[in-house]
Amino acid sequence: MLSNINEKKLSKFSQKEYPEYTLLITGITKNNEKYISAVLNNVEKYSSLFKDYYALFIDGYSQDSTFEIIKNWCKKDSEKRKIYYQLHKDIPRPYSLQEARNMYMCLLEEKFGKNVFLLILDCDDVNSNEINLECFKTNFEHKNWDAMFSNNTKAYYDIWALRKEDCDYDCWEMVNKTGDQSYVDKHFQNIPSTTPLIECYSAFGGTGLYNTEKLRGLRYSSFEQKDGNMKQVCEHVPFNTSLKDRGGKMFINPKYLIF
Repeated sequence: MLSNINEKKLSKFSQKEYPEYTLLITGITKNNEKYISAVLNNVEKYSSLFKDYYALFIDGYSQDSTFEIIKNWCKKDSEKRKIYYQLHKDIPRPYSLQEARNMYMCLLEEKFGKNVFLLILDCDDVNSNEINLECFKTNFEHKNWDAMFSNNTKAYYDIWALRKEDCDYDCWEMVNKTGDQSYVDKHFQNIPSTTPLIECYSAFGGTGLYNTEKLRGLRYSSFEQKDGNMKQVCEHVPFNTSLKDRGGKMFINPKYLIF
């Protein structure tokens, strides 16, 4: 079969940047038809760097053409590209998010191991600009990390997922409790790409790149117990803090710009 393919079309993928690594790519989708083709183009760019890849999407019963676009894309490499509907339809968003993310964790977990990385993408506008692979590759200039989170050229927006030394609280919850907008404003700032790695306990920012060696068994939750009560949180927070409890080292990489 390969002999029938124009070798020039394969040449740009023949020299892998990371021939020792496998990349697992995943995301959850719902009504993303405006952006999903551009996101998939970026998925192909990411995967071209690695020895091997596997791409998996979980769809929350899109009412537009999102599912069909991804399904047709998957047919081009059906052994390595998959899309599934999530288990339940029309459930509240917090439960939907944790269910979809836990579906891909369960489906991908058998592939976790040494030299295997998991790239989690938002499938909307934040990943629709053509990715600069040089920015992505800066993640691999560093050693001894378990997760790297992306940055952007504007204000760092994803502060609901953020936890770090000077932000060990839910920013929005603190604003609601105190009326003090500074709990949000002091983190809703541009992070120059020249800034060193920022250690954190949780973040996201549109993409998260994980070394999978410590991920086995971890699951997402949109709720956490605090002061005897269950409260809604960003689903990335319990997941990332569980990784931290396992000794995971996580960073926002200011050079990893996605838009």
